[in-house]
Amino acid sequence: MVMKAVGAYKRSVNVLLFQGKNQIRADSLEEASERSQYKADDTRLHEQERDVAKFWRDGKLRIALVGLENQTRADPDMPLRVISYDGAAYRSQLLKGPGEKYPAVTLVLYYGSSHWNGPRTLHERIPVPEALKEHCSDYRLNLFEIAFLPEEQIQQFQSDFRIVADFFRQQRVYGDYIPDQRTIRHVDAVLKFLSVFTDDERFSEAARVFQAEKKEETTMTKVLDRVENRGIQKGIQRGITETKLQLYQAMRNRGLSEQEALAFAESVAEKAAQALRERE
Repeated sequence: MVMKAVGAYKRSVNVLLFQGKNQIRADSLEEASERSQYKADDTRLHEQERDVAKFWRDGKLRIALVGLENQTRADPDMPLRVISYDGAAYRSQLLKGPGEKYPAVTLVLYYGSSHWNGPRTLHERIPVPEALKEHCSDYRLNLFEIAFLPEEQIQQFQSDFRIVADFFRQQRVYGDYIPDQRTIRHVDAVLKFLSVFTDDERFSEAARVFQAEKKEETTMTKVLDRVENRGIQKGIQRGITETKLQLYQAMRNRGLSEQEALAFAESVAEKAAQALRERE
């Protein structure tokens, strides 16, 4: 995950919460457990897991727990989920007894190409009688629509997340992506992230190739060359396979045996593939 790296996490949170000011330093971050447990109505113990969570410290004092949740679609239950995560963080502090307490803050990072159309507050999710509204706290999401961030704000990101955010913004605005020559520091994490959040397996395939080549750094230009070439190769192979099947069926209809029809179809398909390879 792109945000698990301390540098990427601290720079991104500083841009999103503090307008790019270096409020959170890398040496002030401490890993936090992304899993918490709760007891449901069935009295059994259940687990819930955040995407990313880190403690922000000042020396030995914990200032806050800041969690990140990644979303590709608007989840109508997101306010309830965030309350559950934050509530688990407060419950954990209570169980530890007396001592300094700290706030839990959750940022929801949404990567959709249209605006979030789900509830943003607790009151938007559940019906609260008018007479109770002033007594029922209205929990609000800290929601960031990544594809809608201003270009100036995206330029403030100094980690690989800048590449990720720019990718989604360009896809929304232009329907395409033109990469710059910025270096990807965490190639495997970025490509796997894009594969999951674009539902495009070619990014995972590219990640495997780069990993096999032991390349720790690359650029999105090189990545897209691999991705697009892989798509072209798959399309060519699919076309050859379909042609071979059509030829096989046509030869069978003309009275050739299975073996003869298959040999003829494979011969023609191989010649077509050879011609394509020679053109490259």
